[in-house]
Amino acid sequence: TVSLSTDKDAVTANKDAGTYQIDITSSVRWTATVDAASAWCTISPTSGNGNATVTVTIEANPTDMERTATVTIHADTLQKAVAIIQDGIVVPENGVLIDGVIWANSNVDAFGTFAYHPLVSGRLYQFNDAVAYSIVDAGLKWVVSPEWHVPSKEDFIVASTTWLPENSPCPEGWRFPTRSEIEKLLQVESKYNAGADGWFFGSNSESATAVDFKGCLFIPIPGYYFNGSVSSKGSRSYYYFSTTREIGETGNWEENYLLVITPNEESITWVYSSYPNLTNYSIRCVKE
Repeated sequence: TVSLSTDKDAVTANKDAGTYQIDITSSVRWTATVDAASAWCTISPTSGNGNATVTVTIEANPTDMERTATVTIHADTLQKAVAIIQDGIVVPENGVLIDGVIWANSNVDAFGTFAYHPLVSGRLYQFNDAVAYSIVDAGLKWVVSPEWHVPSKEDFIVASTTWLPENSPCPEGWRFPTRSEIEKLLQVESKYNAGADGWFFGSNSESATAVDFKGCLFIPIPGYYFNGSVSSKGSRSYYYFSTTREIGETGNWEENYLLVITPNEESITWVYSSYPNLTNYSIRCVKE
């Protein structure tokens, strides 16, 4: 008598990559397949004789949608189907999912908070400093508030090799993006919008507007602070994504890579500066 059974009818997985087992009980040789549309799910072994364990390997789900696959075991005239069900990424209301990464939909504002709207520039921060500086129209130029206090270069060198966790302005549960996450962001479709004065990232970026983002991530161009005033407001901004940096051979700071965003391009660059204690940049966080 031919018999075939499995220890489960379904495998339920979270959004992360992982491996799961299906125990097969069979009196004869068997083969196992996965539906062709489910490239994110593979099995091993795909055949055997008698009782065995099949390992199901699934990739991380980069979307916010649940997805399913079916593993089918065939033994003579019998067959058994096991459903593979994987959760999608849960995206918070203040987040936007881009290529598997949840980005905050607004810049950091006051320490530990986000700006109330994506079009708002938020505040500027010095490396490893918890003080939040607002951009203020001072008539003939844009400045920051509170009044900028220039730390000594000696103190800055000692204190600012690494951005300490307690000084990180990202709200709880959020962090600085990594270089690879920035690179992934710059590979998706994007479009500068003059009306919003910033870039939309996402499949609908071409048609996104300041009124309707169409599910896209928006990053504004608020400018940055350098040596007494806000520079390049509306034409260039820098965003931190490195939490460490080092001193170059000349004894000057070499800041780690920054996201540079202008009306003409978005890119990653290494900024070399003799006066890092005179600069403030924007921050955009990703979900931990």
